[in-house]
Amino acid sequence: DPKIMTRGSYMECYYAGARVAFFPFAPYDDVMRYVRRNQVRYILLDEKTRRLRPGFMERLADDREARLVRRFDLGKDTQYLYEVPPGAAP
Repeated sequence: DPKIMTRGSYMECYYAGARVAFFPFAPYDDVMRYVRRNQVRYILLDEKTRRLRPGFMERLADDREARLVRRFDLGKDTQYLYEVPPGAAP
């Protein structure tokens, strides 16, 4: 019963059989507290989210709070699926 945080890719979550956690528009640390508090297992980012939240994806990788597990090239858009390990650092 995974939960995926996303800005707007709800169709993918539906077909993956996952519940949706909405991506809050907040500073990075607040977003990651939300992720842990809501037991989010995956974060799905697209190019628009990357433009709206510059540096978020890079910090996510640098902090090692999540790891990139899949990159989906959809032609006009690329989506990035990150896995948040249980008990990720606060």
